[in-house]
Amino acid sequence: MTAGVTQAFVDRLGQRAQQAEELRRLPAATVAELIESGFFDLLRPTRYGGQQAQFAAIFDPVRRMAHGCASTAWTAAFYTLHNVRESRAVIAGLLGASGASAHFLSSPLQRAKRDVDVLSGHVVFDYDVSRELAGALAIGVKVAPTAMV
Repeated sequence: MTAGVTQAFVDRLGQRAQQAEELRRLPAATVAELIESGFFDLLRPTRYGGQQAQFAAIFDPVRRMAHGCASTAWTAAFYTLHNVRESRAVIAGLLGASGASAHFLSSPLQRAKRDVDVLSGHVVFDYDVSRELAGALAIGVKVAPTAMV
């Protein structure tokens, strides 16, 4: 699971770093290159065209981007993680309205515990499924009630 954050891309970020500071936002060319690089696809579910990677997949690309432009690296990381956090909040809000709660799990040991919890009557949602559900809800895809169980 990778993003196309090449050394040439990092060099171009460095060339636009001062412009980003002066504009107090990312230059349009930087945003376009971020999109082209596939960085924003790392955490997007595969069913929506992404790579469905874990959080840790963004660490290396962000670190590499920071060598060219720290502002770009920070903004891209914040944007990416904020979207995941908001997706989790949507699911938690939907479940909270019914009196349930959501737990987001990412490690295999947590998933094994989840299976035990489900067998004992506690429903626990994992990270992969919750971000897919949040994405589906965000774009208006009809979600079956059983998808939340």
